[in-house]
Amino acid sequence: MKQQSDFAWTAEMTLPQIAEGHYVTVIAEAHYANGEIGKKTASFLYDKKNTPRIVADGDWANLLGNPEHVGIVKDTLRAPRLAWTTNVGSNIYMSSPVVSEGFIYVASLDDNETGKASLTKIDAATGKCVWKCPLKSSVRNSIAVESGLVFAQDVQGIVYAVKTSDGSIAWQKDLKIGVTPGLNDGLVAKEGIVYAGTGLQLTAFKASTGEIIWQNKGWIRGEGCVATLALSRNDVVIGSRHWGGLFGNDAKTGEKLWEDIDPDLRFRAATPAVWGDVMYVTSANSLLVVENKTGRILMRKKLGEGVEVASTPLVTDDAIIFGTSTNGMVALDKETLEEKWRFKTREAMILSAPYQGNHPATVEASPVICGDQIYIGASDGTLYAIHAKTGRLQWRHHLGTPVFATVAVSGNGIFVVDFGGNVYGFAAQNGYESQNK
Repeated sequence: MKQQSDFAWTAEMTLPQIAEGHYVTVIAEAHYANGEIGKKTASFLYDKKNTPRIVADGDWANLLGNPEHVGIVKDTLRAPRLAWTTNVGSNIYMSSPVVSEGFIYVASLDDNETGKASLTKIDAATGKCVWKCPLKSSVRNSIAVESGLVFAQDVQGIVYAVKTSDGSIAWQKDLKIGVTPGLNDGLVAKEGIVYAGTGLQLTAFKASTGEIIWQNKGWIRGEGCVATLALSRNDVVIGSRHWGGLFGNDAKTGEKLWEDIDPDLRFRAATPAVWGDVMYVTSANSLLVVENKTGRILMRKKLGEGVEVASTPLVTDDAIIFGTSTNGMVALDKETLEEKWRFKTREAMILSAPYQGNHPATVEASPVICGDQIYIGASDGTLYAIHAKTGRLQWRHHLGTPVFATVAVSGNGIFVVDFGGNVYGFAAQNGYESQNK
C-alpha cells in the first residue's frame, strides 16, 4: 500500500470476473515498527454491473451551499451507496468541498511544508482527478466557486483565484496578514465578488480580476479564528475575531456597521447561519440569535455543554440543530429553545476542540438536511444520516478517519472529505428528484 497522507494508505486491486455477483472478503494487515500487527476484515458485494451513478446537476458554491450558510436541500436523499473514493495526497481539515457544473473542488493541508498543499478538481460522476493546482501553504477552511474561478486563502494570507477550466492561477493576492497567527478563516463569494481575509485585511475583490473593491478599516483581528465569513441578503458581511466577537461590514462599501463583543460571543469557532434579518450562532456554551443589520442580540440560550466547534447551526421549521464539543449533536426547539433530541456520536479520533475533558464525542462539521434526513460527518470517523424530527439514526458509513468538514450535496450526490485526504462520492438510491425539475 502507498501512504497518501498522515491517515491514509491506499492500494488498488483487480478482482477476477468470477467474483462478479458474489460477496468478497478483504483482509488488511498493518505491521507496526514496534512489532504489533493490526488486522481489519471487511466484506462487500462485488456488483460491478450495478455501480451507483451520481448525477451532480446543481451547484454548491460556498460552505453549506450558499453565502448565508443555510444547508437545506429540498430533495430527500436516502440510503446512499458509495460510488467512488479518491485521495488528494495530503490531509484535509475544515475545508469543505464545493461543487460546480458537475465537478468537485477540494483544498488540502501541508503543515510540514513539503509542497503538498493544493486545490484539486474531481469529476463528480467518476471520482477521477481532472487537475491539481499546487498552493504555497495549507488551506484550513472554506473555499468558494464563482465566475468560473475557485477561490481559496492559505494560512500565510495569500488569496488564490484558480481557473476551473484548467487549474491555472488567474490571479493571487497577498493580504500581508502576518505569519502568526495563521489565517484559518474561510472566505465567501457571490455575484462576481469574493470576500476574503479578516480584521484590517478583510477585503472585497472583483472575482474576475482581483481588483480591490474595498478593504476594512473598522476592526482588527486577534487570535486565529476558524469561522467562515458570512454574507446576508441585506448586504452585510459578517466577520469574526476569536476572543473578540462578531463584526458587521457593509458589503458594498466596506464600512463597519457594528461590533458585538458580548461575552457570549467572544469565545467562538462557529460560522453564523444567516436567515433573513437574523443569524443563528453558537459560542462557548450558548446559542444566540442576532440581528445581522445591527448586531443586537435578540435571543440567548445557555447550554449545558460546550460548543467550541466549527459547526454552523441548521435551522429547520421547528428546530435548531448543531454539533457540540463533547456530546455529539443536539436539536433545540426553534420557539422555546428547549432540547428536542440528542444524538451522541462515538469518541473523537483526534482532539480538536479546546477544554473538552475526557473521551469527547466531538462534531466539528455542520449539519445538512435533505428532506427529512440530516447528513453530517463526525470526529469519530463516521458519516451519519439522522432523522430530522426524531434524532434517530437512519444510516451510517464508517470512514475510519475524522471528518472535520461539512458535506456538499448536488443532485443525488453527497460528497464528503476526511482528514486523511479522502474524497467520497455517495449516490442516493431512492427519494431523489432532480433539482432541475
